[in-house]
Amino acid sequence: MAHKLEHLERLYDALRTPLGVVVETEDREALRQKFYMIRRDNMEEFGCLSFILSPTNPAHLWILKRPTNEKP
Repeated sequence: MAHKLEHLERLYDALRTPLGVVVETEDREALRQKFYMIRRDNMEEFGCLSFILSPTNPAHLWILKRPTNEKP
């Protein structure tokens, strides 16, 4: 449960910024899947977020905000 709260905090952090946030993690694929599950259950709030594996740093997962008129 504590991890889910931390994940929700990261998603809200991304929503509060103009572009999104970078999360450093040991297993970015697993973390991305957790964020997908949270987004799926909360599309109204988090539907504007994308989860991108950094092409330059294998420890970074980008949580980016899409323009509001763009579909997930």
